[in-house]
Amino acid sequence: MEWIAHEYDNFQKHFQLQYGLQLLSTLESVVSLENKSVLDLGCGTGDLTLVLKKKVAPAGHVTALDKDQNMLSAFSEKPGSEQIDLISGDLNDWLLPPTYQCDVVFSNAVLHWLRSYDELNAVFQNCRQSLTEQGHFAFRFSLHRNLEKLKDFLESALRDFCAQPDLQ
Repeated sequence: MEWIAHEYDNFQKHFQLQYGLQLLSTLESVVSLENKSVLDLGCGTGDLTLVLKKKVAPAGHVTALDKDQNMLSAFSEKPGSEQIDLISGDLNDWLLPPTYQCDVVFSNAVLHWLRSYDELNAVFQNCRQSLTEQGHFAFRFSLHRNLEKLKDFLESALRDFCAQPDLQ
């Protein structure tokens, strides 16, 4: 699917950004982002990524990944984007070096686009490889009706990666 970046920007400011800010608030209740390194999966046009950049200041770093080149192009035109590494890549097979490490993987309203357990598992494997020992993975889905089934599925899948998944 190819997105129309300016239409997405107008829509997400009223919906997706608000949910992302709630996710960010929940994350910050667990860990301070100051001076941390963050990977934003599915950054879109970057409004939330730019908020993340402010949160990791003064010495932190943000890397942003999105599959859609239109979204990344729109993001690259925004002030502050030059301070963020923008990477074009798929969630299942991102193009980060195997030695890449970050303190937080952040993903707002993106993982529901995955089509199978295998794709979700690939994302979890990539996150596990990229996160530091004490790293955090914060994500939010945009599906409200199926949340209980999804939560059960994710808790089961996450048990392979951590002893006590916390799905708030």
